[in-house]
Amino acid sequence: AGQTITFTFTNVECGIVLSTGSLIVNKVSDTDGDHVQDPGEPGISGWAINVQGPEFPAGQQFLTDANGQLFLDGIKTGNYTVSEVTQAGYKAIGVVTDDNSPIFSSNTATTIGLEFSDTDTVTFFNQPRGSIAVHKTTLGAEGFQGEIEADNDGWRITVVSVNCGVNTSKLTNAAGNAAFTDLPICNDYVVSEDLTAPGAP
Repeated sequence: AGQTITFTFTNVECGIVLSTGSLIVNKVSDTDGDHVQDPGEPGISGWAINVQGPEFPAGQQFLTDANGQLFLDGIKTGNYTVSEVTQAGYKAIGVVTDDNSPIFSSNTATTIGLEFSDTDTVTFFNQPRGSIAVHKTTLGAEGFQGEIEADNDGWRITVVSVNCGVNTSKLTNAAGNAAFTDLPICNDYVVSEDLTAPGAP
């Protein structure tokens, strides 16, 4: 009775013991090349993505899952460089980096600042490409069924797509072939031969 008892609490700031966040990487098959995932444009699975930053100082390669996504949960915060590996049959359109607001650039790599408890998203867009193979066969006079291989070359072949903005021509080679590669995917391609060549039937 009559005593005064004092309790003193002392706290020392130690900061965040482990600052982590989450990074999501998407890979989109961008058919129309507008760097937007439209209906019918799926994710691309099995695509190699390189990530370098505090959690992976030497850089590490990952593959997207069946839905074309890569989830890196609970990784150390800081700046990360995320890049895609180029792949045949696709044209790189660009990347959208969403760190509070989406920003598009026509690059195959981006840097993003991951902060404590954040979930940041990186989305790569690639346009699938195709090819059209053309073969020219030249036959002899009427009633002659044999192919005249020497006349199969030098024919001008034109490939046009209004929807995809393609209008290109090539001459058939010595085997009568003309290959049109790296074409955007469209359903209105027209393939034609130039019949103004001398002796054309």
